[in-house]
Amino acid sequence: MSAPEHNNISSDSLHDDNASARGKIETEGKELITPFPLTALAVKKFKWVYLLLVSVIISGLSSYSSLPKEWAPDVQFPLLIVSTPFPQSTPEDVENLITSELEKELRGIKGLKKISSVSSEGISVIRLEFELGFDVSEARNKARDALDKVKADLPADAEDSTITEINISERPIMVVSLTGKLEMDDMTEIADKIKDELEIIPGVLEVKRSGGTDKEIQIYADADKLKYYGISLSKMGNAIKQENQNLPLGKIDNGPMSLIVRVVGEIKNPENIGDIVIATYKGVPIYVRDVAQISFTKKELTTLSRLDSGASVSISISKRAGENLQLIAANVKKIVEEYRAKHSDTINIKLLSDQSVEVNARISDLENNIYTGLILVVAVLMFFMGIVNAVFVGIAVPLSMLMSFLVLRLMGISLNFVVLFGLILGLGMLVDNAIVIVENIYRHFQMGKTRKESAIQGVSEVAYPVISSTLTTVAAFFPLIYMPGIVGQFISYLPKTVIITLLCSLFVALFFNPVICATIMKRPKKAGPANEIEIVNSSKVYRIYMNALRACLRHPLILMSVIIVSFVGLIAFYIGVIKAGVEFFPKDEPSEAVINISAPFGTNLAESDRIVRKVEEIIAPYSEYTASIESNIGSSRSSSSAGGGGDNSYITIAFPEWDRWKVKPKNQHPDASTDDKNNTREEVVKPTAVITAIREDLKKPENQVAGADIVMELSRSGPPGGKSIEMEISGPDLTVLKEISEQIKARIYNFKGLVNLKDDLQLTRSEIVLSPDRESISAAGISAADISRELRTALSGTKVSSYRVGKDDYDIVVRYTGNFRESIDSINSIYVYNVRGEPVALSDLIKIESQASYGAIRHKDRKRTLTLSADAEGATGANLLTQVRKELSDLELPAGYTLRYGGEDEDRGEIQVFLMRAFIIALLLIFLIILWDFESLIMTGVIMLTIPLSVMGVVLGLIIHAQPFSIVMGGIAVVSLAGIVVNNGIVMLDYIKYMRSKGYNLIDSIVITGALRLRPIFLTASTTILGMMPLLFGMDINFYRFPNIVVFGAGSGAIWRPLANATAYGLLISTLITLFFIPTMYYLLVRVKAFVFKTTPEEIHKY
Repeated sequence: MSAPEHNNISSDSLHDDNASARGKIETEGKELITPFPLTALAVKKFKWVYLLLVSVIISGLSSYSSLPKEWAPDVQFPLLIVSTPFPQSTPEDVENLITSELEKELRGIKGLKKISSVSSEGISVIRLEFELGFDVSEARNKARDALDKVKADLPADAEDSTITEINISERPIMVVSLTGKLEMDDMTEIADKIKDELEIIPGVLEVKRSGGTDKEIQIYADADKLKYYGISLSKMGNAIKQENQNLPLGKIDNGPMSLIVRVVGEIKNPENIGDIVIATYKGVPIYVRDVAQISFTKKELTTLSRLDSGASVSISISKRAGENLQLIAANVKKIVEEYRAKHSDTINIKLLSDQSVEVNARISDLENNIYTGLILVVAVLMFFMGIVNAVFVGIAVPLSMLMSFLVLRLMGISLNFVVLFGLILGLGMLVDNAIVIVENIYRHFQMGKTRKESAIQGVSEVAYPVISSTLTTVAAFFPLIYMPGIVGQFISYLPKTVIITLLCSLFVALFFNPVICATIMKRPKKAGPANEIEIVNSSKVYRIYMNALRACLRHPLILMSVIIVSFVGLIAFYIGVIKAGVEFFPKDEPSEAVINISAPFGTNLAESDRIVRKVEEIIAPYSEYTASIESNIGSSRSSSSAGGGGDNSYITIAFPEWDRWKVKPKNQHPDASTDDKNNTREEVVKPTAVITAIREDLKKPENQVAGADIVMELSRSGPPGGKSIEMEISGPDLTVLKEISEQIKARIYNFKGLVNLKDDLQLTRSEIVLSPDRESISAAGISAADISRELRTALSGTKVSSYRVGKDDYDIVVRYTGNFRESIDSINSIYVYNVRGEPVALSDLIKIESQASYGAIRHKDRKRTLTLSADAEGATGANLLTQVRKELSDLELPAGYTLRYGGEDEDRGEIQVFLMRAFIIALLLIFLIILWDFESLIMTGVIMLTIPLSVMGVVLGLIIHAQPFSIVMGGIAVVSLAGIVVNNGIVMLDYIKYMRSKGYNLIDSIVITGALRLRPIFLTASTTILGMMPLLFGMDINFYRFPNIVVFGAGSGAIWRPLANATAYGLLISTLITLFFIPTMYYLLVRVKAFVFKTTPEEIHKY
């Protein structure tokens, strides 16, 4: 069949299934293609292009080696902590006198999004969260100005407020743990020396020591002697403070020299304190040694540390945001190695929770995913395109990657696992442009043209659709850069990376690939087909496809009906049968678990230690599955915690890397159930199995600790966020808040999948309240402040000065002899001195009462608030929250009290709204780009209709793997697929348009184009899918792990699996359907338009 004229469409062409097979499609059309300028210039100046190519390779390799490697991005978030110490004050006093006053002033700061606070014993901590993008330095300055305004209204005993900028990732990058044969004092001394050296490493933010002993000078005053001489504790403390200092006096001239004069009063040793005169009694000086005992001894222990049940001293190191983790870690290890060498016989120094090792291992896994994906992609290219063409296409991968590394380096972006996944996601797509271009160049070369002609004409034919298809993908990812909140800042590196790699690949395909083909490509020994007709008739696969496509063109409504029914059916099946639900963010296997232990408020260190030892005994049987178990007693892990003290402790359980997990028969797994007793199949023991077993043991009645909250939190990849279940109950009375919380706990405690259910309000300790008798203290000439100072010194001791030895400072603390903390009666024996120096018994000035006390009082937006929270394990947070809401729908709250859901639910709502907007914006941008390219509403409409097809694939993938739909990852996949799946339609319709311009009729243009684009479309889809195969199946290739070179089950990319799954299935299904849907829908719409305008489809050229 010769090519018909536009007005000679034949029904035989539509109904003849064997037309293609008999080789009856021919053409004599002429090609009139304008050379693409960039490619034409590159081919002409090919020597300069090769020079630029070498420069890109060198600079790309240099950039890759110098990129900072981190596991997660450094999320910059405008969050400030205002801490105001108010020593020895109750939570209520801190709330009323400090927190409320500060909140009144701070709430008016411009840009403030949320304000919350914790008022606990002796300190107020206020958390200021500003709008995303607000400058942290400006926020700090505004907060400082507000504090200065209110400073005069605060109590005189309140210390200055400090403002701390909080990095959302508070986890230390490394912990140095010391154990050994030495006495704890000696081990502490070595630990402090290490700490001093670590603090001066560039980039280190904070170095904290836990465990060990500290020393101080304790001055124990005899209360009876002080009373006899009429000396108060405060007077003795002031005397020591005044005498223990060096004072500059000025200068004197001594001939030509000017000499500085100063008084050196600092004590040289603790015994010198005894020589300080406090006062005179009947003309006789009274020295400190006359009324007190002086001891240079250990401080009262406030923290303890153990490693694998042995006493230890641990040092945690945190880095500043944006600093190079690997460089800091290398400097830390260098210092540690020096001390190991010095003290190898006496102490053992271990590095725990080393993020640098974890980062290297996980990044190495993801890099292996890239290598594995590259191998699969190149293998497919070689199979379908031959070795030569596969090399021409495959060269686009390293070149695009190296260019991307250069751009990432210039933008100051680190090489973290979000960026690496962006590279993996882009890996398959970045060869798409090269495939289309090299295929077309090779087709022209087979037709007998020269290399340069083939390169220029081959690129020029497809350049603009290639650019359009790339821009549509970029348009889909672009809105994702502006995702809100912490999750948005975390995820934003993904679209940035994909956009960078795609634009780099576009440049490589249009600039480097044609030059390489124009200078190296060799003509095949066997001459190829001379034109399109010969090409489509040369393959049985083409002929089968064309016959199938002709059948679809004859019955377009049947095809459309099948697609619509399948679409609705898949969604209905997933919702009604699979019922996997929705999750906010996917979970991977945790690298460590932290057991937070909150004993009753006021619990001393010894009792907390007993509780922690009990928990250690429960954990001990599982030590074979862990890398280390570290206990810290008397401290809280969070640097922004308001608490601390002996009642807070935590145990860190570190797990080995995934390739070192133990393999055991299923019936020997720690979480094995009765159903597994006969299951002897060997399986990997994952951290979640160990955690589940520990949780179950902690729940057993015999392991319960009265009054203590024991909560296990997991350290997983991904952005920090709220709890799966988080309810904020606000109201004026803390007792009522607690009652409401207990009601809710009782109703939801047994929900399946609900773990770590607890609130943050403790009402478990009584306190002694001393109420001054106003008339008595006024008559005695004593103020309430005098009473407070004397009592504080008597009960807790007061630091009055410091004793300096070299670089070390030791506190000098004054207190009474005996234990004034042993009974209430001891308070009555304290005397306070009036302005005339006369002693007055404290019992004559105050009333002593006992009442319930609160561990801490929390505010949200200045209202007293109790937060009840829980985690979801083995269930999705969204499903659990739905159950909780339903259960509490009839909960009646007292007047003045409110219940608000926050945490993950709040984040989920914000992200859902954003993703809907991002999807709409992406669709609009894609529509405009396609319309710009085709200048046809019909073609643009046809291409846009392929987007819902990708949703079919996403749902099918969820059904096959029985996965919940991830709002973040699944949402990103749906939005990004909108830009990916239209690419096949763009290239296909553009070529139909080109074929019709050469004189082919409508049917032949559609069928020939479908056949010609079959291989490029299949290749571009398969390379994108294969690029993600390692993530989908957890496949890891490592030649250093011989003989286990290929391993399945790698956990490093687990959180990305839902995104990879949705993208792969969405692209697979949409590609398969697109091969028939696009041609059929285009044909149908052209026929409809021809009918409307009462003409033939052949007369419609410009759509």
